[in-house]
Amino acid sequence: MANRCATDLGFFNFICDSVAMAVQEFGSSHSSLRVIMNFYLKTICSTILHSLSHKKKKKKKNSNEENFIAQFMPYLLKGLKSKCLDYKRATYLILSNLSNIFTFQTNIKDEILNVTSKGFSDDLIKENLLIISVFLNNQHHQSVPDRCFLKLCQLSNVAEEIFQLTNEVRIDNFLCGWFEQLLNHVLKDNHQMETDHEENFTSLIEKTLNTIKFNSAILTFIINCFIKQFNSKNNTYIVSLASIIERKYPIDFDDNIRQQTESCSTDEERKRIREFASMTAIGFKHQPLSDRGSLAICLNHPQAQLRIEALQRIREGIMAKQNIETEFLIDVLTSRLNDNEITVVHEALHLLEELQLTDNQQINDILQKLLQRENEDWSSVQQSIVRLLTLDPSSENKYLHLLFPTTSSELNLLNNLLENYKQKQTSSPLLKLAKKNFKSTTVDSLSTAIARFIQSIPISDDQSNILLPLLRQSDEILRLVEHFRPNWVKFAIIYVLLGIETIKQHANNEYNQLATIIVFKLLKSLSKE
Repeated sequence: MANRCATDLGFFNFICDSVAMAVQEFGSSHSSLRVIMNFYLKTICSTILHSLSHKKKKKKKNSNEENFIAQFMPYLLKGLKSKCLDYKRATYLILSNLSNIFTFQTNIKDEILNVTSKGFSDDLIKENLLIISVFLNNQHHQSVPDRCFLKLCQLSNVAEEIFQLTNEVRIDNFLCGWFEQLLNHVLKDNHQMETDHEENFTSLIEKTLNTIKFNSAILTFIINCFIKQFNSKNNTYIVSLASIIERKYPIDFDDNIRQQTESCSTDEERKRIREFASMTAIGFKHQPLSDRGSLAICLNHPQAQLRIEALQRIREGIMAKQNIETEFLIDVLTSRLNDNEITVVHEALHLLEELQLTDNQQINDILQKLLQRENEDWSSVQQSIVRLLTLDPSSENKYLHLLFPTTSSELNLLNNLLENYKQKQTSSPLLKLAKKNFKSTTVDSLSTAIARFIQSIPISDDQSNILLPLLRQSDEILRLVEHFRPNWVKFAIIYVLLGIETIKQHANNEYNQLATIIVFKLLKSLSKE
């Protein structure tokens, strides 16, 4: 049958005409049409396969191929416009097969898409979207004609349906064409469309950006669209749309801006990209800092001086209340607080003081590790950290492990801590007790002072503000020192002694129970050391 249709176009026309006549005769919903449509679909698909598939790899089309397409196009367009759902579905499947084998000219592609859109309806919304997506993908075409786009916008819940489709199949070309048209129409008039569903282009583009998950290729296309449309008339709105992508894909957005800046061929293009980036939250780090590169590059430069200059520039930006991405600031602090150069760490601490982010756990953990460094060269950094901690009214749990010094550097830190609180003319009951016990203590008498301090805690008059915080924070203190095992062992032993002393002094039941749990848990852990 396929061979006959391929070689005898008269017979081929007869089959196609018969289907159209059957629809006209029986009506669009007659049960007999199912059999006819199945026959039609199988015959035409087999004919297409027989006539065109072996020519697929050839660069030039021959006259037979062109004649076959020209003969079939009227029937194809008729099926796409038909009100008979079975006829339309069959035609969609035929078009999918045909577009996979034959490459249409651009004007024919647009005509097919526009004619297809005339048959769009809410009853077949998924099939409507799927045929457009498959056709664009097979034809390597990213453009959606204006008429087709507007018809799509009139379908109910079109953004949600596109989202569902992206979870099932890959529709990159359609998404690119859809987004480009949306952006063009939003910037062109930005008014409410005359549709039954009262949606407007603005809400559609925001739904598209917020709900649909984009891969890197589509993200690059979208960001390119933003940059291309970016100008003085609409820059605020463009940036507001770009910020949606920026929040969803911060790393990809950042990489795209950096790559596009580096690959610019003209200064004017580079200036446009930098102006666009400067208005986004991540744009700050892409500004040029020196002839060595952007702020982001200088932050990781081998030369410590450039890293310091980058940190100083960020601090200036903070003080000037510039829009700087919070995640970027936290990344900068975590990387530069771990710097090997003391001068760079000092500059990072100045930035941290400006930002007041000592309550961030990731940053606080780095500070605690710096406090435990047994290196005299880092004492100035440690003193700066202690001063920072005393500026935070809720920082008591961050310095509890400083209250049990066993080395000269730890004793200096404790004295520094007490001095800072003395200057603030404020001190917690626990710090007052520590000051009383460690007053005039030398390195040689540290062990005696610690023993005296441990014994005095459970018998203090203000147990709820002295003993209870220490017991409750045992896990946190041990976590802060666990990266340096000798310190963990030291504090485990201190907590065992404190727990035993609490039980001996017959404190109230809550304290006794807490102390008993701590002692047994730590003794079990210490037995494995």
